[in-house]
Amino acid sequence: MQPTQHHQHVVSQSDCAVLVWELGTHQEIEAEILADRWFTSEKVKAELAALLKKYSLNELAIEALAIKLNGADLESLGREMAMWEDRRDKAINKIFKRRADDLAERVRTVTQRAIDGDGGSLDQRGTA
Repeated sequence: MQPTQHHQHVVSQSDCAVLVWELGTHQEIEAEILADRWFTSEKVKAELAALLKKYSLNELAIEALAIKLNGADLESLGREMAMWEDRRDKAINKIFKRRADDLAERVRTVTQRAIDGDGGSLDQRGTA
């Protein structure tokens, strides 16, 4: 299983190192070295995957630990993303409302010209 971009943001080298070290199969420094290479070496990734499998775990165990260790930061990021999405939606709604208001004004102008008999030849935008 290849980690997605999301996995790479959630899982840090230190999270991977903590898991390997907690399994007790490697010394702390060795675990950190392996964890650093997790993202760059397919060989190390395969070794660690085999180690995890030995304990009935998989790459999701690393992600779960990362979420546990970084839960507060992830929650904060989630709130910030929601805030920015809300701002984006409000801006888009303002743009659509402005366009609708402009269109309504052009329709009123063209309609009034037609009623007054002053329509002349109008283009598609409603201007003479």
